[in-house]
Amino acid sequence: MIRCTAFLTKPYADGSTPGPIWPPSKLFPVVDLADSLDLQIAIHAIGDAAVENALDAFEHAIEANGPKPDRRNRIEHLEMVTTASIKRLTRLGVIASLQPTHADPAGLDNYREMLGDDERVERLWPTTEYIDEGSHVAFGSDPPSAPYPALPNIYSATTRKSLTKPHHCTRHDARVLALEKYKIPLETSIRFYSLGTAYSTRDEGEYGSLEPGKQADFCILNTDPFGDGVMGLREAQDTVVETWMAGERVWLREEPAA
Repeated sequence: MIRCTAFLTKPYADGSTPGPIWPPSKLFPVVDLADSLDLQIAIHAIGDAAVENALDAFEHAIEANGPKPDRRNRIEHLEMVTTASIKRLTRLGVIASLQPTHADPAGLDNYREMLGDDERVERLWPTTEYIDEGSHVAFGSDPPSAPYPALPNIYSATTRKSLTKPHHCTRHDARVLALEKYKIPLETSIRFYSLGTAYSTRDEGEYGSLEPGKQADFCILNTDPFGDGVMGLREAQDTVVETWMAGERVWLREEPAA
């Protein structure tokens, strides 16, 4: 949204109304074909009109190809989305693929400049609404356009405080305070980053949780965000001491010589 490229239902603050890159006449046939081949489909949609466009395409494919037991299509980003679209996304079984790092309130000034200081600025990345509706949610980091480590992103989702500029946003800013209602519990954020992501790729039987028969992919920290507090997640990537993949340790932090 930095350069007014998102497809929105209402104009930008400068009055512009850019259209979609993929209008329905081009999008529907591609999605129908991919769906008929049982391919998973991911559509990048930032603006609220783009989200509706994606949902229209997914619903059209369902009507064209009939029921499928393991249809797991997703929408990436969902930066601006209406409550009605979240309800529809859930009903269609579409996965909400979200990147908590982009919810950093340090970007709020840009949203105000692009959108105007209206109600849309108070509904950015409404994560809790997906939980309320029972949506399937997958968290990611969106590299290379954003930092890839998961733990700072979990901090962003759990606190809705700024990761990049912790002192940039004043606590007296009503718009920033309004966005804090979308912060989610730590355990939920971890689940979206692990089992939620595994579900989004049809791999929840292989990884995403520590259970017998699954790959043992995990890391060990020397800090406890549940006991020590979530604020430490901003630097928690530096507290990783071991990394395990498929039940084997693949990395061990070497302590400096005394």
